[in-house]
Amino acid sequence: RRCVKQGFQLCQGLLRLMSHRQPVATLTHNLGVSFELHHLLTGAKAWTDKPYVYSGIPKEMEGAVFFAGPYSSVPTGELLLSAPVHGMAYIWSEDKTEANGGLPTIGWEVVPGGMTFGNGRVMKIYRNILTAGASLVIPVNYMWLGGVAFQ
Repeated sequence: RRCVKQGFQLCQGLLRLMSHRQPVATLTHNLGVSFELHHLLTGAKAWTDKPYVYSGIPKEMEGAVFFAGPYSSVPTGELLLSAPVHGMAYIWSEDKTEANGGLPTIGWEVVPGGMTFGNGRVMKIYRNILTAGASLVIPVNYMWLGGVAFQ
């Protein structure tokens, strides 16, 4: 059964997820950067401090829990993504060497296509399996303009 909420078609599972008090995953940065928990849908606000929104989200990522952080002030260091359930982790960055944080070197699988923000600026997306109860360490080696999600 399907339903519609705020112009988006959502499945019952996603609506149940939205009603949970505990997040399905957590993201921390070793230097204390704060992230807000949202759902990845077309029109979702990409960052906490800029009005940009995402569009062209790959179907496999629609409705994922994602972590919105600051636009370009995430310092170098490590992100730690943890989840009590098995799922797919996603991380993306603007498809420019000077803004990808070093993500192409972490060994995650590239998601075909990509998504955009702003006036068609392209984000390159990577994915990796996250086992229930485990964590993934994601190095940020230099300026990173992107986001993280879990589904």
